[in-house]
Amino acid sequence: TTKGSLEAIRKAYASGVKVYGETCTHYLTLTTDNLSKPNFEGAKYVCSPALRSQDDLDTLWKAVKKGYL
Repeated sequence: TTKGSLEAIRKAYASGVKVYGETCTHYLTLTTDNLSKPNFEGAKYVCSPALRSQDDLDTLWKAVKKGYL
């Protein structure tokens, strides 16, 4: 769910290792911005592992397009 974990997958893939990654749809659509919603709204987005930044989300989509996920 992070840019760093995808870098490890990319490096392994580039070196010829058969490696696969997976994610869940909420990591492709939600970010930490959802957690800062007022009142109890933000609590509705708590998950494990936690939501990530927009940068991580963008990186996940790039990985999907390249076939890493």
